[in-house]
Amino acid sequence: IRIAAQLQHPNILPLHDSGEADGFLYYVMPYVEGESLRERLSGQEGGPLGISEAVRILREVVDALASAHAKGVVHRDIKPANILLSGAHAFVTDFGVAKAVSEATGRQNLTTAGMALGTPAYMAPEQATADPNIDHRADIYAAGALSYELLTGQPPFHGTSPQAVLAAHVTQAPVPITQRRQDIPPGLASLVMRCLAKDPNDRPQTATELLPALESITVSGETTPSLHPISPRQRFRRWALIGGAVVTAAALIFVFNQGSGGDPTASAVSADAVAVLPFSVRGSEEFSYLGEGMVNLLNTKLDGAGDLRTVDPRALLSHVSREKTGTLDPAEGRTVAERFGAGLYIMGDIVEVGGNLQITASLYDVGQGQAAVGEATASGTADELMTSLVDQLAAGLLIKMRGGPGARVTRLAGVTTASLPAYRAYLEGEAAFRAGRYEAATAAHQRAVALDSLFALAYYRLSLAAEYATREDISIAAASQALRHAGRLSDHDRRFLEGFVAWRQGAHAQAEQIYREILGTYPDDVEAWFQIGEVLFHANPLHGRSLTESRDAFERVLEYEPNDPTSLIHLARIAVVEQRFDDVDTIIQEFLTQSPGSDRELELLALQAFAKNDSEMVDRVLDRLKRATDIPVAMAALDVAAWGQHPRGTERLATILTQPTRSSQVRGIGHAWLAHTMLSTGRWQAARAQLDAYARLDPATALEFRAALAMLPFLPTPASEIEALLQELRRVDPSRIPAAGGNPFVYFNPHHAVHPLVLEYLKGQLAARVGKTAEAQEHANRLRSIAVPEGSGTLATDFASSIESQASYRAGRPNEALKLIEQVRSETFYQGTLTSPLRAGAFERFWRAELLNEAGREQEALAWYRQISNISVYELVYLPISHLRQGEIHDRLGENAIAIDHYAKFIDLWRDADEALQPLVRDAEERVAQLSQEPHTN
Repeated sequence: IRIAAQLQHPNILPLHDSGEADGFLYYVMPYVEGESLRERLSGQEGGPLGISEAVRILREVVDALASAHAKGVVHRDIKPANILLSGAHAFVTDFGVAKAVSEATGRQNLTTAGMALGTPAYMAPEQATADPNIDHRADIYAAGALSYELLTGQPPFHGTSPQAVLAAHVTQAPVPITQRRQDIPPGLASLVMRCLAKDPNDRPQTATELLPALESITVSGETTPSLHPISPRQRFRRWALIGGAVVTAAALIFVFNQGSGGDPTASAVSADAVAVLPFSVRGSEEFSYLGEGMVNLLNTKLDGAGDLRTVDPRALLSHVSREKTGTLDPAEGRTVAERFGAGLYIMGDIVEVGGNLQITASLYDVGQGQAAVGEATASGTADELMTSLVDQLAAGLLIKMRGGPGARVTRLAGVTTASLPAYRAYLEGEAAFRAGRYEAATAAHQRAVALDSLFALAYYRLSLAAEYATREDISIAAASQALRHAGRLSDHDRRFLEGFVAWRQGAHAQAEQIYREILGTYPDDVEAWFQIGEVLFHANPLHGRSLTESRDAFERVLEYEPNDPTSLIHLARIAVVEQRFDDVDTIIQEFLTQSPGSDRELELLALQAFAKNDSEMVDRVLDRLKRATDIPVAMAALDVAAWGQHPRGTERLATILTQPTRSSQVRGIGHAWLAHTMLSTGRWQAARAQLDAYARLDPATALEFRAALAMLPFLPTPASEIEALLQELRRVDPSRIPAAGGNPFVYFNPHHAVHPLVLEYLKGQLAARVGKTAEAQEHANRLRSIAVPEGSGTLATDFASSIESQASYRAGRPNEALKLIEQVRSETFYQGTLTSPLRAGAFERFWRAELLNEAGREQEALAWYRQISNISVYELVYLPISHLRQGEIHDRLGENAIAIDHYAKFIDLWRDADEALQPLVRDAEERVAQLSQEPHTN
């Protein structure tokens, strides 16, 4: 404090005095009216500052640091909360406080051994690792992190826990600042990235060295935003005497469980949280799996007993496998427990002799040193493990934890399984799932439920594994079985299963709400975070929202389980959608490293190749796919279409499915996909030829797709052709449509079990198109009373509302048509949406955008147009027209550059369109030429 009080500089808020009164430490500084830089950034709603303003603030902060460093003072906690703004000036505050804390402990270094002082988002790598020899260059790094946030709106590393942020500072390179914001002057961008060098020797060596570089930066053509007016609630007041705020010097140590100024913090250690760590196993190799198995078994037993909450075993095991080798000792166990905010942890030993198990479980309290505070033992045969031994251990441990009987412990046989072979199969399935081998995971979980038909958790995991193996039939049946046996689960797992089943029934909002409620109690529940990501990724486009909203949830999963393959798959897709191609490379390489031999390898390589338009990479992956089985080819086509939005690339992939060596069922889908990709590039006649080829293999489904394409409002389909299609549809008996074939995978069964709904819908839509309103209404009425297959959600009533909307519009009632289409709820399980544009409500979403556009509700229309092609191969047909419509809207709004961009994308997609469609292309080209001559207004 005394050293800091000697600092005299216009941009340093001085300390006048310090002392002690009635046992309270205090310090005195001037009163400043204004706001903190943290509040200023919050006023930007998370956005960046203007470059001129950011540079001005940085010059003053760096000048203050240069003065302090010259006097031997290192700040060590530069962050927005410690910078005050008053008028046009910035003041650095809290100089020397952390230094005083360090010295109060009897140390002379800024970082005590094993304790990192500072705020994680701005800490230099040497601070994060508690290096006792840090110097003023840590402030240089913090200035770089501060600069990065002022210019981009985010610090270089951010996450959900301080530990994750600190690890990133040490191990990860920050995303180049110019990728976050492209208008940053090159000199400034270079300076910021140099400040963020991991090695202090690679940074600018003094703050004085930074000043000329900042002074030389000029910003042309920018209007610097003025400071927001300060409301009474925002007003920053620094009282003349701060006593109660600083009750002890230790209160100023900003470590993992504390923070200030809105900077990232972590939850405090909870006395009601327990971490179960892997047990050591001695004896036959046959029982080695119980080392990790006991983590799952005891977690299931202890979670929800009274107020007790267990650390998510998946996250914990992933962390231990990465960070620790060999058997943990109590000190290492304590570190792991604290990492997850657990005040209690359990370690144990299993000794096997001649098939008999002797199990000892020891309970530790992180606040009471490394000696166990309780112990429980159990012994018996391997067969008794599942029926009684774990129960005995859990009951004994609960008595030690709570000092009372473990009466609320439900029997393990009712929670997981009484069958040791079933449990082993379950664990094998989990291992396969973590490795991205979803077919193997499905098979293992099928063995588990075959060995124990009451194994509720295995049914749940079977449903999830089958979903990723694209076996919709198995997934839906297993979810139903899991729900049937839900009474045997813990409250936590039963609630989770309710969300899981709601998701499969299409109740997207209900599922998300349930998962978020679970996270309110279990914030480290990896599976809940993952399922929220699933809901947002797959359901958002159905509701006119961006799938990229799921990114945070999947990134949260990786903080707990960095090797999770399913999250990496989704994040790779999101990176493609957001056109962050460097991140695409990084994520896919991580996936390939962590999950070699995964079922999804070729899919991601295809997505990467076509997203980057790398011809050599494309040729390599196509060569491999030509020799691959059906599912990798189908998955690759889906990714390249829905998230790469690359019709010509999808066409090359769909062609592989038509190879003569493949089944007629698969070849038929190949022709269907070719028809849709060709139409997406305007080649309607070529698309018709593909539908004819499809009809020779699967006449009923091909007819349904022909009718669906005839509904498209932008195709010149004559009334006579629609009448002919109606006649054909009326002759089809849905009960006599044969099964498509022997391939059970979801992509090759587009209308399995929903042919009756689809036929009623198509007949109603086409009747409305040719003015047969009464007939259209009859089909809508039948849909409202028809039986709906499991997993189809609101499909029938959505179909009915869509028919009525079309009929109202054809009758000259567009407002009524819009109200009816807004009744479509799109509550259906997402896997069906991947297989058919009808099950995904693609026409309904496009029609809604068209009606909103016509009604003058342009921003709402834009939201729906943007998401129209993010679900399946089939939806590519809407991609060019959605770009055309977006171009027209931005054109009307006077946003010329954006309009030109969308017009250009439409023109490129339809550059080879049939002559009948070329007038739209020529109109767009003419409009681009006109706009190019006008001054840009955006």
